Amino acid sequence: MRHFLTFLVMAWVGPAWSAFDVSCIENNCMTQGWEIWDQTTGRQSFVECFDQDCLTKGWVESPGFNRSESHCLFDDCFGKGWEVFSVATGDLLYSVRCEKDPEQNKTDCLTSGWSVLSSRGRMISHTTCLAGDCEKYGWDIELSNGAIQVVRCKDESCFNSGWTLRP
Repeated sequence: MRHFLTFLVMAWVGPAWSAFDVSCIENNCMTQGWEIWDQTTGRQSFVECFDQDCLTKGWVESPGFNRSESHCLFDDCFGKGWEVFSVATGDLLYSVRCEKDPEQNKTDCLTSGWSVLSSRGRMISHTTCLAGDCEKYGWDIELSNGAIQVVRCKDESCFNSGWTLRP
């Protein structure tokens, strides 16, 4: 799988050998989107929020490593999850489901993490928030093959400053 982060992205999942640097546009990823730089290949991609609202609407990546659109589930990407579709074919590429926060008894990607499932329902990766706060500190991604990717927030503010992803 190419990458998630988008947040995050695919959120946020890249090839196990790649390193990415993500910067928020105008210091606000959730309204203005973000720029992704693949530090291994030098390729760049931009993510734009639908209607300047990545929290409830979703986002599109262009030109894109995968040319994908992410659509929020139930108008709540980071409370419920999102689905990622190919721009070229409209096919579902994968689904992201937020994990349940046991203290609040509800799903919340930004405290409890998320799982990425293939279009056939097979687990691709599982994400865990650092210290229960993905937005401030970042997250670790465990791929189905056991490899770990490390995502860390810049300036303790992923959605204002951006984040880095390292194998």
